[in-house]
Amino acid sequence: MTSNIIEVRLSAKEPNGDVFTENVPASHLAGDRYLLLASPGFVGGAAAGDEVQLISQALGTFRVLRRGGNISIQVFFNDSDSAKRNSIADAVDKIIQPLGGRVDGGADSDIGHLLVLTVPFIDNFAGIESAMGIISSRFPVERWMYGNVFDDRDGTTPLNWWHFTLSPILATKYSMSGDYYCDERPWQSIARIHGSKSGSDQFGQGVNLERKPDRFPARLVELPILADIVAGWDRYELVPAMQNKPGIYRIVASPGFAPGISSGDMIELKPRMGRYTVIRRSGNITVQAIVKAPTNGHASLERDISKRFAAIGGWIDGAKSGIDTRLLVFTVPVVVGFRVIDILLAEVKSDYHCLKCTYSNVFDTNDGVTPLNWWI
Repeated sequence: MTSNIIEVRLSAKEPNGDVFTENVPASHLAGDRYLLLASPGFVGGAAAGDEVQLISQALGTFRVLRRGGNISIQVFFNDSDSAKRNSIADAVDKIIQPLGGRVDGGADSDIGHLLVLTVPFIDNFAGIESAMGIISSRFPVERWMYGNVFDDRDGTTPLNWWHFTLSPILATKYSMSGDYYCDERPWQSIARIHGSKSGSDQFGQGVNLERKPDRFPARLVELPILADIVAGWDRYELVPAMQNKPGIYRIVASPGFAPGISSGDMIELKPRMGRYTVIRRSGNITVQAIVKAPTNGHASLERDISKRFAAIGGWIDGAKSGIDTRLLVFTVPVVVGFRVIDILLAEVKSDYHCLKCTYSNVFDTNDGVTPLNWWI
């Protein structure tokens, strides 16, 4: 199974005109379009789940094409004890988990460290503000700030994208109707920075953490996940994932053979190889399409089908060739609705000699017909 997981170079400009860059894990969608798999720690204006277009790969300039519904938060700590770093990250992760949040990574210096958080926007900012208040009271937080809430040009103008974006958590509530949903509740007044963005030397003491893009614990790995059992033999698929903490991983590309999971799902590995428990759903659906391989190559075929999925907010996560067939794996947010996806699958099956189009994480694998209902 080929994967489109890479690191994209994003850049931003500081108030004094200096430009800095950061490498961010992403999935290549098509052309110059990428899906961010983790929130940036230094570059503002984007978060995990956003679809971005690279204007210049050399310079790292980009624009956000579609919001993923997530808020990125950067938290700066005074404590430089690296032994405490992971325990603080684990504790912070537990505090934001009830909000659907997670720790995406961070950076270290000799006198402190940074944590990068991703939290879905749900209804308003009150839950995030409350969680950050708890974190600030329990740990040596020097300051924290939102990464994609305000316009970087002035630091005060709200971007207001949350008026028109459905978060992955809310997406599970509006799936079966097939209707699109737009949250138009009024924007809540919040503060841009809790402390100083430019950073007093109280924290940096001459070391600018915002210019040091080394990240932790965002480690990309390939997990052997059980795909099926044939004649008593287990068969596995290597699935790209990002380690959240020991034993806990976030899937970063929907698998082509292993059933039950999708891009963005959080899983906990079981002791027996290849087995896992889904501990948090991302709100994405995995679609596997087996098409007849054209004699003139498959690049144009994949591009055409990918455009169909992109039109409803989906993207291609991988592909694998057979003798005369091609397996394509797509991820689609469940908020699109099953009716819309079913219509697309019928069109693909008719127009592209699709031999089989199936959902991979919608039905119980024991019988293939009982809905898992995780989207309700």
